[in-house]
This record gives sequence, structure tokens and C-alpha cells, in this order.
Amino acid sequence: MATAALVVAGLSPATANAEEREGTLRPDEAVALEQMQAGLNTREYARVIVQGEDLVEAIEARSHRYDTDLIAPLSLLAEALLRGGDAVRADGVFERALHLVRVNDGPVSLSQLPLVYRQADARNSMGARGLANDREEFALDLLIRGHGIDSPEIIDGLLRLGDWYAQNRYHISSRIIYKHLTALAEEHLPEGDARTLQAWRGYAESYQRIVWPMPRRPNTGGFRTGPPLDLYDWRILQGYDPFEHYHLRRRAHDKGELALKTVIGHLEATGTTAEVAEAMLELADLHMLYRRYSQAYEQYRKVRATLASDPEALAGAFDMPVPIYLPLPTGRGEGRGSWKGVVQLALTITHRGDVVGRRTVRAEPGGIIEHRVRMAARRARYRPAFDGDRPIKSFNVPLEYTYSYLPGTVASR
Repeated sequence: MATAALVVAGLSPATANAEEREGTLRPDEAVALEQMQAGLNTREYARVIVQGEDLVEAIEARSHRYDTDLIAPLSLLAEALLRGGDAVRADGVFERALHLVRVNDGPVSLSQLPLVYRQADARNSMGARGLANDREEFALDLLIRGHGIDSPEIIDGLLRLGDWYAQNRYHISSRIIYKHLTALAEEHLPEGDARTLQAWRGYAESYQRIVWPMPRRPNTGGFRTGPPLDLYDWRILQGYDPFEHYHLRRRAHDKGELALKTVIGHLEATGTTAEVAEAMLELADLHMLYRRYSQAYEQYRKVRATLASDPEALAGAFDMPVPIYLPLPTGRGEGRGSWKGVVQLALTITHRGDVVGRRTVRAEPGGIIEHRVRMAARRARYRPAFDGDRPIKSFNVPLEYTYSYLPGTVASR
């Protein structure tokens, strides 16, 4: 049952030590633990929290605060707190459960991995991205220590950390991770595995977002901005040039093209027609982004031919302009007392995907963020609409941006 509690996050602990703890709970405690798990499944979080607190108190009363029987109820209690919206308390309970696991299994035991990931989720929910980042990196460090830098067992951990870096817009760090990940995936995973495709797409995206940056989220909790040079084995960083981003633009297109062609190759062997067309469309959009118009139009023609038997998908891809790069402003999101605002624009987009006209249709309230949205629209790049195989100019293309703000301020989302 202790192992079952650790799997609540959907990850499997490695586990000889966890298995040794099975069967130490009393029958009534085991029943209570099963009821907590059932309550999580039915989203009865308030009941699970009360039951978990009572069970922890009962185990402490008959034993002591470091009894390994506490690990499972603490894990489920923390999970209920997190799912119920109390991420701060969940973080503290996860920390206590982790302490018990480390005391009994060792400070770098892999049995703590599911709890480390869930604690990272709790800290991210709190807005403490710096603390969450520490947990994400520590989890990969555990995997490397336990399995080795070239083991396929670390693939999921690499993928999670690469995605974490990408979501937080630290693309040099994500590119380092994705580069090692693609090598491991190609060597160890079967043809067309979803993780291989995700790794190659992430690798391509990491190049594009260095050249075509999106506005960064506000920095909270001391989130580190540089590559993780202090954490990873030198083999991950082999060939990394810290000045590469200064002369990256001319290489970013070629790197992205190579990665996306690899994705297309995998999908042509194992994927569906729709999946192949989607990957081909990503490649065409990459060409358009870098103004490689002849390559882009040729690739779009291939996509149209591939989707010829699916008029609905064809219309969705080509009837209206689609944003390829749209660096809309970002911020801290909703808070207590915040109000909603909206900016609506009507854009004119050329056959080459450039925005050449912007007209404000609605801005409520005015004077907060309208100018920033208009500036973002001017920098945007679009996939143009098509009339058959011919790209066309489009008028009155809608763009709507909603955000949160505090009355009497210019703080926005």
C-alpha cells in the first residue's frame, strides 16, 4: 500500500526498499488508506484531508514521527491538499514524506522520485518557480545517479525537464537537454515513439524561440536564467558553445528543418496521414517564419495534396491566416481583486504572412495594454490564407487578447 501511495502521481518508484515496507500497517489503517485512495479517485478531497490527518495522528500515537508507516498516508494527504487547491500545505506535507523516505532509503534513493515530482508541481502551483525548478533538476539528478547518463531509464526525466525549461522560456537550457534526449531516443526507443517525436519537436522549438523570443513570465523565486552547467554530466554539455546564440539565426532554420524532417520520417513510417500532414505543416510554417517563401509554398502544396481527402482539415489549415509567431504580452495572471480586460484587433495580413494593418475594434478598459498588443501584432508572423495553391492577402483578421488587471494600476496579464 505504501508503494500504491507513491504511484498516485502516475510515476513508478524504483522500489526494493518501498516493497520492504509493505504489510506493516494495521488492518484498520490499511482500510483507511484504501478509502483515502478511493476518495482521491472520486475527488472527495476534503474528506481525504480529514481522514489523512486522523490517520497520521493515529500512527504517531502508537509509534513515532519517523515510522515508515507514515509515508503512504502523508503522500495521499499531500496529494489531496494539492488537488484541493492548498499547494502551500501540500508542499510541507510532501517535504515531510520525502524526509521519511530519505531517512529510510537513502538521500539519493529513486523511491522518492514520484514525491519529488509532485512537490515540484505543488511549488509551481504556488508560483514559486525557482523552488519548483530545483525539484525538477533534482529529480533528473536522481535518475542520472541511479541509472547513468546514457541509460534509457532517464528518457522520461529528460523529457520532463526539457519541457519544463521550454514552458518557462529558458530555451538554451532546454536545447541542451533535448539534444541529449534525441540521441538516447533514437538509440533506444522504437520507430515513431511519441517521446522521440516530442524530443525532436522540442529541439526544433528551442532554436526558434531563441531567435524568435516570446515575452518572459515574471521571475519568481529566483529562477535561474542560464544553462544548468552545475548539474549535468559533462557529456550532456559536450559541444555546447555558450556564445552560440550570438550567431544563431542563420543556423536556427537549418537545425529546425533537420529536426522536423526527422519527425516527418518517423511519422511516414508509423503515423497516420493526419499526423504526417501536421508535421509537414510545421515544416512549412518554419520556412515561412524565416521568409524562405519558395520552400514554404512548395511544402504547403504538399500538405494540401496530403489532406486532399479531408476537406475539413484542409479548410482549417488554409482558409484563414494562422499565427506562427505572436509575442503577446504576458504577466502574473489572475489574483485576488483582479478584473478582466480585453483587446480586439482587426489585422491585414499579406500573402507573405506579414501584418501590414492593425485596427482596434475594442479595448476595455482603454489605456492599459492596447499599445503592447498592437506592437505584438506588428511583429507577428502568420501562415497566409490560400485560394487553392495561391497565397492571398487577408483583411479584418480577428485577434482577441484577454488579460487580468488591478483597478487603478497598469499591472496586466
